[in-house]
Amino acid sequence: GAPRKASGKQLLERLGSATQLDDRREALDAFKELSASEPLRLIDKGGIGLLVSLAHDQDTQLARDALETLVNLCDVGVPADEDKPGSSRVAGEHNTAVLLSNPPHLPTALAAVEEADFYIRFHGVTLLQRLLANAPDRTHAALLGAPAAVGRVLSLLDDGREVVR
Repeated sequence: GAPRKASGKQLLERLGSATQLDDRREALDAFKELSASEPLRLIDKGGIGLLVSLAHDQDTQLARDALETLVNLCDVGVPADEDKPGSSRVAGEHNTAVLLSNPPHLPTALAAVEEADFYIRFHGVTLLQRLLANAPDRTHAALLGAPAAVGRVLSLLDDGREVVR
């Protein structure tokens, strides 16, 4: 038969315990694909918190993939599931609430936008857009509670690349 796909929990456990960069990249890439195809609801410990910490990893590929995964998880339209209408919205709103419930998460995730890498900045901006769309008041409060995050958002306005602004 066909090989069984790993569950989100298994991939996150592998991601959290992997010591080799290639193993971490593979686990995160598989989880990113899963997050784009299934409405996943994560908890903070070992889920959202792990992805936020990877969003500013020294390895550019890990940081990109972590941010893109967070975008998928907080997007109320991903995946577009005709079988279970509303499940993507519930999952996206849940993950947004989990991310914003831990005050250091937003400034930590936005720290990535200080990197010069286009895709890291792009996914950082997209994450901020998703959070603002899902929970504008909570996102504003989280930003205002972290002065460094405000500076990071303002620095994006100086970026000459139109798609980032």
